[in-house]
Amino acid sequence: MKKMYYGKTDKGRVRKENQDNFGCFEAADCTCLIVCDGMGGAKGGSVASDICVKKVSAVLKEKINADMTEQDIIRAMNAAVESANDDVFVLSHNDETLHGMGTTLVLAVIRGNRLFYTHLGDSRLYAVDESGIKRLTKDHSYVQEMVDIGKITAKEAENHPNKNIITNAIGIMINAENEVIAENLNGKRLLLCSDGLSNMLDDGKLLEIIYKYGITEKCVDVLIEKANKKGGNDNITAVIYGG
Repeated sequence: MKKMYYGKTDKGRVRKENQDNFGCFEAADCTCLIVCDGMGGAKGGSVASDICVKKVSAVLKEKINADMTEQDIIRAMNAAVESANDDVFVLSHNDETLHGMGTTLVLAVIRGNRLFYTHLGDSRLYAVDESGIKRLTKDHSYVQEMVDIGKITAKEAENHPNKNIITNAIGIMINAENEVIAENLNGKRLLLCSDGLSNMLDDGKLLEIIYKYGITEKCVDVLIEKANKKGGNDNITAVIYGG
């Protein structure tokens, strides 16, 4: 059977360590994909993203089964997010060396033709088909809020000096604030990524690479290679999915 997904993470060319993490796995009849971009302190970011991927994975593997309704899947995803948030929040308040740590999260669960997704922060989920590339998530960020109220344009947001300020993440508040969205997949390919990829490559370049290489390990390698060639200013993580 052809593999449906590939993922890879890279330190990039500027950062001293990689604070991104990702996970791809099967749970019953679902495929689960996770990308996290950690933040906070010398080691806090890598700890937070590692905790998040591991806890979300563990909860989904425990809760998802073949007899679940769509509402059951949504509840399982919310439980996984809440559990990860609790773990990161508590540890960040109990360990002085990890104070203030947190992580973005983008999580996709696919069952048949149905896609369920949720996110916190500015890691992204894109859908790709013959009509082009579409970002399914809206960044939880300061510059996105300014775009929403018309203070700056989307084009200005791309290179705004405060682009890295996020307004929602795992572990920064006692309760996680997220929403699970469900829609038909209809043959779309998916890209989950940290901002180390999306800040380096525009939508057109992402689309070009995914269409040229398809759902292959080579595709992920090229995405990261091109982001590094553009400067590799941050950790880079990409996960792709498709039939």
